[in-house]
Amino acid sequence: MGRKQAPIALSALPSGVLVILGTNGQLSVLQPETGALALIKKTLGYFTPVDMQAAHLPDGDSIFATMYTTLSGSQAVQRRALLVRYSLTGQEVRTWLIQGHLFTGLAVDAASGVIYLGDAVTGEVSRLNVKSKETSPEFVAQVYGVSRLGPLALDTEGRRLFVGDVGIGRIYVLDLTRRRSFLLASSLGEPAALAYDPSEHRLYAADAARHCIWQISVDSARRTALAFSSPPEFREPRGVAIDAQHNLWVADYGARSVFKLSATGQVTQKIQH
Repeated sequence: MGRKQAPIALSALPSGVLVILGTNGQLSVLQPETGALALIKKTLGYFTPVDMQAAHLPDGDSIFATMYTTLSGSQAVQRRALLVRYSLTGQEVRTWLIQGHLFTGLAVDAASGVIYLGDAVTGEVSRLNVKSKETSPEFVAQVYGVSRLGPLALDTEGRRLFVGDVGIGRIYVLDLTRRRSFLLASSLGEPAALAYDPSEHRLYAADAARHCIWQISVDSARRTALAFSSPPEFREPRGVAIDAQHNLWVADYGARSVFKLSATGQVTQKIQH
């Protein structure tokens, strides 16, 4: 496929199905066991896609995607953020149009139906409840020190969000109870995607600039980012997900492929996107 369809985000459902977001807004569903890839959405229209997460909600499997568009006025550029909920067949279920935001991070609490959104411009994290009629997000906290807020990953049990800073290569932890953030890791390249494994208390970060996957034991005394995987197949990893069997999957924009990694970080499966 052409470069316009290179993957930029990846998510795993409890069923084992993987969902892939492409640069032009394509949504695809991947069956890992067979390698079958089905396109369910060709485009997101005039909006630029940014992030995506699939989740199993009480009323079924859903895909949430964030995107934006800009309007140039006489005085300033106006941003419009769009959050859309899709079915696994690509049908729109609900849309939230939010003025003045650029949501580059997205995390879904499937049990409660709460969506956390990170704003690249303001460094703020907000939330929406999919069961509520509210159309505007509720402010949660400011991530102080962040240069350009990027991906989010949720630790439901620990009531915390992991927040990537794609501007200066840092990862922060946001305590959702106290609504305070602190630095977790630094000196990364571009942490373009995050995935948290609650069974191992480990965070994985796809580094698009340094072509690798970092691993951080978030509850250890020494929370150092360790290079977990940097195979020669990697070009520009921009998506990472952990499936129900604790397999790690990587979406690589540069390689236009999705990779499955072993427990030691070796590529065991490659699926061309």
